[in-house]
Amino acid sequence: MKPTEMRTLSPDELAGKVTAWEEELFRARCEKVVGQLTATHAIPDLRRRIARARTILSEKRILTEKRILTEKHDAGSAKAAE
Repeated sequence: MKPTEMRTLSPDELAGKVTAWEEELFRARCEKVVGQLTATHAIPDLRRRIARARTILSEKRILTEKRILTEKHDAGSAKAAE
């Protein structure tokens, strides 16, 4: 999944994807230990995908917090102007 696709998801959906990818990463690590992992690139790819998704979740959280703060600030300014 590309970062642009990740940004279109809601935070809850993206968090669900992260959980699924973490479980997949765990399974891939277990397969590696046992010697059954055929796609050796899977582990670093999953780690990068998880990191990208967590970064986007942080961006969304920060934007939400900024929106809340500006709304509070705007509401306070409107009261002061009255």
